[in-house]
Amino acid sequence: MGFGRYRFRRSFGQVNSQFRGARPSTYPLTDPDVLAFAAESGATDLTGLDNLVTYLKGEGLYDDFVIYPMKSAQNAGSGSTVYSLGGLTDNDLTIQGGAAWDANGFDTNGVDQYFLASDFLANNSTSMWLRHTPASADISSAAFLCGQNGGVGFLNVYSFYGASNDDLIVSRSSDGGTTNRESYGSVTGFVTATEKTISTNWVSGAGRTARADGVSISLPTLTGLDQTSGFDTSVDFSACATSTGALPAEFNDVKACAVHSGTTAITTTQEDAITALINAL
Repeated sequence: MGFGRYRFRRSFGQVNSQFRGARPSTYPLTDPDVLAFAAESGATDLTGLDNLVTYLKGEGLYDDFVIYPMKSAQNAGSGSTVYSLGGLTDNDLTIQGGAAWDANGFDTNGVDQYFLASDFLANNSTSMWLRHTPASADISSAAFLCGQNGGVGFLNVYSFYGASNDDLIVSRSSDGGTTNRESYGSVTGFVTATEKTISTNWVSGAGRTARADGVSISLPTLTGLDQTSGFDTSVDFSACATSTGALPAEFNDVKACAVHSGTTAITTTQEDAITALINAL
């Protein structure tokens, strides 16, 4: 009987040893889509991106999501392309005005530096995130966060900081123009020169919300009426200025821009979880 116990213990030890000999090359620890993104972009800091993608896939959100990581080690780190990661689109952002890569993200000058991608949004429920630091709490001129705005007659869905009240304003138009547009604004003095992730959530056929690092922002009506039919205008997507370069933002450490757009709106819990994962990049 003692001999049998001895053989069992030896066998268990051998199995354990073989398991510990497994290598990441055989059992990869990083999501294949993250690895493909790294191969294309040259990104080397992948842990936070892997955590984000793992969460998105677990929630069934990945195919309707795209993120543009902007810290140099989490993307190309040089050149004029900010590569996309996600299933929503493979349209990359192009750097405008010579904004420079940095380990902490981009600084934009409030004059001509912003980011532009070919249109990829449809008339769906849409959420957008921008992680950034306003250069000042006193916005001297309107500063665009992200969305689709090609100027009067080509409005879609977007957010910006207003100059007169230093507030956050979110807008959308159901017909691409000013006639059927809704605009909502936060309290006066909302802007602070501190890092934050602003998320806006537009529900097709319903309402809209905005949050700062997971905290709800009150949005009283500024102009127009609720546009419940969503939006359907083909305008290029942009961040830190409109697609025509208007409303250029002076931001520091722009670290990430992300979009979810699908037939089913994300929940507040999912929105906040994504915010937390973006903040952890």
